[in-house]
Formats: sequence, structure tokens, C-alpha cells
Amino acid sequence: MQEIVNDIIIKKLDHSFLNDFITQPTLENLAVWIWNELVDMELYEIKLWESETSSIIYRGPNFKP
Repeated sequence: MQEIVNDIIIKKLDHSFLNDFITQPTLENLAVWIWNELVDMELYEIKLWESETSSIIYRGPNFKP
């Protein structure tokens, strides 16, 4: 899994201008973009950290608790 994320996400975004990928690169929009890039992986959720106290969990558009 880590290798796939590295190849699909990290290599694209590392040292890149996020506006080239996402119109408004907020943490929330970045989570949706990553979800869409990894859509074939049947993920449950994505958690992104902005800082030690700020994070987001995204569970996709069809999530049902």
C-alpha cells in the first residue's frame, strides 16, 4: 500500500505547486483529490495532517456510517 501511495500521490505532489493539481488546495480539497486518485484501491478513509493539532478524515462520497 505504501509503495502505491508513494507512486501515485507523493511523487506527483512532492516539490510541486499544488495549484497545478487542485484549484483551491485546502486540506479538504486535497483529501478529495487523493481519494479520487486512489479510487481503485477500495479505501475506507483517508486521514491528512496539516499540523499536530489540525487534521481531516475523508471517507468518500458514498460513506454510510
